Amino acid sequence: MRNTVIFLLFVLFQFTGTAQEGISVTGVVSALETLQKLENVNVTVKQGNAIIGQTVTLKNGKYSITVPYDGDYIIEYSATGIVSKKVAFDTRNIPVDDRKKLNNMLIEISIFSKYDGIDMSVLNGPLGKAKYFPEELVFDFDPNFSNTVRTRLDKLNADVIKAYERNERYKIAFDGAEKHLADKQYATAKAEFENVLKIKPNDAATQQKLSEIAAILNKAAAEEAKLKAE
Repeated sequence: MRNTVIFLLFVLFQFTGTAQEGISVTGVVSALETLQKLENVNVTVKQGNAIIGQTVTLKNGKYSITVPYDGDYIIEYSATGIVSKKVAFDTRNIPVDDRKKLNNMLIEISIFSKYDGIDMSVLNGPLGKAKYFPEELVFDFDPNFSNTVRTRLDKLNADVIKAYERNERYKIAFDGAEKHLADKQYATAKAEFENVLKIKPNDAATQQKLSEIAAILNKAAAEEAKLKAE
């Protein structure tokens, strides 16, 4: 029996001695960026455009769903503001006598928010393809398929972490600059907003703040020049 680890999608096996209507899938969904367990993530079994089954994750990120026998399916993990991930299940050609001996699956998967400028095209297809291996009497992910997407998924995960960390730096720097602006420390605020642009170039919100500060400083300079002229 193989113990497959695939790109932050971990697969373990549980064995059952009773017949079922399909492959039982349980697991946990967490955030890639923070490792936080995610509640209310939709876990949907699809066949083409038809929804075969659906559930949502609990507060601890756990879920449970069944993928029926005798079909080609997709399990999709989705939520608002989150990039969906998919896993393919081929439950065809499993002999009835083997089904009561067949393993269930525990799938733990990490998902993440949407970020601009990152190539996420690898997620247009499934992360892995699970099928029946009669020689081993096991339901597992196809390692050949897994190897075809591994490098792209590793790069995507690394890019997401970098984008998340950059956004966190941006939030801290922006909030600090905004506090100085609110305290009317305009020169300090200007310098700090300029540093924010080094983290996120061409950021519209930061450029707007710098325009506001420039207008305030220009007005103050004009008033000072007027007083001197009098």
